[in-house]
Amino acid sequence: MKYRLLLVGNGTLTIDDFFAFLTGEFDFMTSSLREADIRAHVTMFQPNMIVYCMRNEHSDHIQMLASLKPEMKEDHIYLAVIGNDADCREFKKHAGKSADMMLYMPITAGIIRTELSQYLAFREEQIKQDRIRQENRRLEQEAYQKQLEEQIQARENGTEVPLQASASVTDSTGNSALDALMAYDALLNTSTAQKKLILVIDRDAQTLKFIKDQLHMNYDVATAISGNFAMKLMNSKKVDLILLNLEMPTENGATILSMIRSSEVTKSIPLVFMTSSTDRAKIQRALLLRPQGYLLKPLNAQKLTNTVNKLI
Repeated sequence: MKYRLLLVGNGTLTIDDFFAFLTGEFDFMTSSLREADIRAHVTMFQPNMIVYCMRNEHSDHIQMLASLKPEMKEDHIYLAVIGNDADCREFKKHAGKSADMMLYMPITAGIIRTELSQYLAFREEQIKQDRIRQENRRLEQEAYQKQLEEQIQARENGTEVPLQASASVTDSTGNSALDALMAYDALLNTSTAQKKLILVIDRDAQTLKFIKDQLHMNYDVATAISGNFAMKLMNSKKVDLILLNLEMPTENGATILSMIRSSEVTKSIPLVFMTSSTDRAKIQRALLLRPQGYLLKPLNAQKLTNTVNKLI
C-alpha cells in the first residue's frame, strides 16, 4: 500500500522532486495554503501525512497549519516539515513542536523517501498495536462487567456468591470483581449522614484515579465502567452528581445519558460530560443533550473542583 502525501508550501523545487523521484513509493496531491483548500483536500484525499515544503513562508500560514494539528492527530494525519535551517527555525518560532518530523535542506530525494516511509510505517504499526491492546482491554472489561453483574444479582437474590471466582478478572484500574463487589457492599451500607456521592462513569484508569485523588477529602466517589452498572448503583444509592465520559469504548455518553434521563430515579441528577475532543462541533452536539456542564480532558484539578462545588 502506498502512503498518501498532501504537499503544501512555497518550496516548489522540493515538490517537483516528489513528483520526479518518489512516485513509486507515494501517492501525492498538492494544495494551496488556504485553510479551506487544505480541509477540502484532506476530506477528499485522506492523506497519511501533510508535507509542508517551506520556502520563505508567511507566519500566518505556519500558524494556520499548527491550528489544524489537533484535528489531524485525531485522524492520524501527521505533519512533516521540509526546509532550510532558517525556514525550520521560523516554523518552530510560530508553531512550536507541532511538526511530527522535520527534515533540513539540503536533502536528497532518497533520504526523504527513507525518512517518510520509516516514520509512517512506525506510526502504522503503533496504531495497529494500540487497537489490539484496546480490543483486548475491551474484552477483559466486558468479562469483568459480566462477572460483577452476576455477583451483584446473586447478592440481590440472596444466593451464595462464589467470591473467589470474582477475583479472576480485573478492570482497567487493576481491581478485581471481588474488590468492586466489596466496595459496592460498603457503599450501600454507608449511612445517609456521609459525604455527598459522586458517580464517575469512565473506563480510563488515569481519569478515575485523578478524580478520586482530587475529590475524596470532601466527597465519596464511586466508579462504574458501564451504563448498566451505573444504573444498578444509582437505583440502590442516592447519587448527587454524575461525571460521564462522552467517549466510552462500547457505549457512548449520549446513550448512557439517555438511560439516566429516562429513569424517574435518576433523571434529575446533575450530570457533567468529560471529553478529550477539542472539536467544537462535537462539543456543541454534546451540549444539545443538556448536561449541566462539561470538562475537557486531561482534567484540570481546579476546574474539576470548581465544577463539582458549583453543582452540589
